[in-house]
Amino acid sequence: MSPLEKASETGLLFAKQSEKAHKKKLGQYFTSSLVAKFMASLVDEIPGKRLRICDPGAGHGILSCALVERLVNLGAEEIFIDVFEVDKTILSLLESNLTYLREFYSKQSIVIKFRVFNENFLIWANKNYLELRESYDYVISNPPYFKLNKGDENIQAVSFLLEGVTNIYAGFIAMGIKLTKISGETIFIVPRSFSSGLYFKKLRQFFFRETRLKHVHLFQSRTEAFKEDKVLQETLIFKANNREGVRTKITTSEGIKDLGFTCKSFNYNISELIELDSDHKILHLPTSQEDYEVIKMLKTLKYRLIDHQIKVSTGRVVAFRSKNNLKTDNADNRYVPLIWNFNVKKYSINWPVIQDKKPQYIDRGNNKILVPCQNYVVQRRFSAKEDKSRIVCAPFVGKEYKCVEVGFENKTNFMYKLGGEMSIDLVYGLCVLFNSSIYDRYFRIINGNINVSATEMANMPIPCLQIINYLGAMYIENENIVFNEELIKTILFSGKAEKIIS
Repeated sequence: MSPLEKASETGLLFAKQSEKAHKKKLGQYFTSSLVAKFMASLVDEIPGKRLRICDPGAGHGILSCALVERLVNLGAEEIFIDVFEVDKTILSLLESNLTYLREFYSKQSIVIKFRVFNENFLIWANKNYLELRESYDYVISNPPYFKLNKGDENIQAVSFLLEGVTNIYAGFIAMGIKLTKISGETIFIVPRSFSSGLYFKKLRQFFFRETRLKHVHLFQSRTEAFKEDKVLQETLIFKANNREGVRTKITTSEGIKDLGFTCKSFNYNISELIELDSDHKILHLPTSQEDYEVIKMLKTLKYRLIDHQIKVSTGRVVAFRSKNNLKTDNADNRYVPLIWNFNVKKYSINWPVIQDKKPQYIDRGNNKILVPCQNYVVQRRFSAKEDKSRIVCAPFVGKEYKCVEVGFENKTNFMYKLGGEMSIDLVYGLCVLFNSSIYDRYFRIINGNINVSATEMANMPIPCLQIINYLGAMYIENENIVFNEELIKTILFSGKAEKIIS
């Protein structure tokens, strides 16, 4: 039995016995043998016979076993391994698997030495940073994933490298990159969420400043990568190094069963995947030629919402904080509408919907969380299971509601005009734009989850104001325009709309 097979077998047994709450607390999701082997296979050449590797958040050691197997096959003769694991319950298993690894390769006259640290990797690396900087040939990791609260020791440990860390895995990426030699490689499997959005903006800036993205692998299925733990969050695998060249390879598989066998493969210049001059450094991840064409088309649109004096905000009503203000009816006409995520349908607000758990009215006691009743575009922040589209927008036309103010619940976004009010044409035009298949596809390219943030909407490339108004006017005249995607594309990208407008 190979060390990889042994680590896989013992890891599966441990995972079955480990309580779900314990794994969730530690952000612990074990890597499958197929994923580990694929990650190790991303190493295609070694810088020497004597190598040093680091495995932060090692778990049962499967990534170290897979990587050593790959390095030996490429000609390595002596490998030093540092592994880190905070979970004391798995330390004996980790040590046992690495001992087996060492003894297995000693029979082939390959020297394997390892150190097991029962320490927080980020804090340890912070304390020893001057000694450790650029000291590993390979840093390979399936780091823990969980949000960090302000003042957390992990944030403090990595703040000298990266400010604004909100999830621990971002800290692991930053520290891993800095501990990798210039000639080495950093290989991680992480949530795809870092590729876009405000929370990971600083990480993207750091990443594209400090290293070069050489390979990204995407899983088409949202559950396959960590099926044993039923993790629903989309993940990706990346390899980064500082070798010459600006090409980035993107591969995809449906899940882990076809990983490495029938992967689709595409190659791009990094400038085609991110706007290098942009402050947000959003990473575009096309998985087909059609995706790439969408990126090229959207890049021709030079405006953002703020260029048209339109702002996107997240709904201000947090239901559990406003529990006493929520009302199930408006019998005495003292309350105002409350629009929830589920009220928002494509091109319409379905309100009121009578149900006890999500009251459709809110009183005006706290008007800081309410907004004037005027024209808005309201959007779902989270897609429902039955939604075919990630972006779902609806017009909120103020005159249709007999009220002075309105509440938008926190799982919605709403768009509004700064210093004024959006016209009806503009409201419907934005709905046509963002509900179109091309914007839905574009969003899937930059974001792998079902959360649509206000920041992502604010940074969407959009056309000039005249074209958006024209789309709205067309919709008002004939709602069937939304079924003619080719016409929408023609108006957006061919320049014919300007001729029609003029």
